[in-house]
Parts: sequence; structure tokens; C-alpha cells
Amino acid sequence: MGQKKKALGTFLIIGFTLHNITEGIGIAAPLLKTSPRFRDFLLLGVIAGAPAIVGTWIGGFIFSPILGSLFLGIGAGAILQVIYVITKMLIEDHRTHKEPSVSWLNLSGFTIGLLIMYFTAFFVKFKGGLKRRPESMPLLEISTAPEYCMDLSPW
Repeated sequence: MGQKKKALGTFLIIGFTLHNITEGIGIAAPLLKTSPRFRDFLLLGVIAGAPAIVGTWIGGFIFSPILGSLFLGIGAGAILQVIYVITKMLIEDHRTHKEPSVSWLNLSGFTIGLLIMYFTAFFVKFKGGLKRRPESMPLLEISTAPEYCMDLSPW
């Protein structure tokens, strides 16, 4: 494996780790208002993690544009629902503490996050990211080359 691919892999692993840490904090923060038992944490972990594990296995071996569109649509809907709920919680919290809902700190953090996402996608696309699926490859097949099953294009 070339040095560039190793560097890209390390860069992506660090990015995924940072993303997962912040996502985990955002998901677990509402649980601080209650005192859930360990069993409840375990159940929530299985509910949240099991579909990702199963989906990764299925998506790693079978590529279908129809199923890809369906599941990306479901994922986009879930993301929009989370954005709506968190935004509503933030607005209520700011009203409680009589603070403005939007500040320069919020806006700059959001903008920096968008720029990091964009430039990461740009870096992956033009500096040796995953290959596109060749047009000659069937749309539904058992894949032995998963590098053809993902397009990380920001466009």
C-alpha cells in the first residue's frame, strides 16, 4: 500500500473518530436528566448499533442503486429529524436562559464544520480516494472489490 493511501486512511480514521465522539455526546446528553440502568444503556446501544453493523455487511457485499437510494433517503430523513429535535431543544434552552439563539460562536462553529467536511471530501476525491464503479460492472452483484461500491464525491 502506498504512503498516500496510508495517510488518507489515517486521516479518515481520525475524522470518523472525532465525528463519532461528538455524535455520541449529543445522543447521550439527554440521558443525563434521568438515571438509566446499565441494562437500558446496553439496550440503547444494541438498538443504535445493530442496524449499522447489519447494514455494513449487506452494503459491503451487494450494491444496488435502488436500495442505495432507499436507504440514503431513510438516512436523510433521520438526520433531518435529529436536526429538528436538537434545534428545538437549543431554542428552548436559550429562551430559558434569555440568550440569543444564534451567536457568532454558533455561526463560526457551524461554518468551520461545513468547511472541514467540504475540504475532506475534496481531499478524498482528488487525492486518491476510492475508485468509481466501472460502467461495465453489473449494478447488482456479490462484490469482491468493495472499493468500487462507494463514491465519496462531494458533487
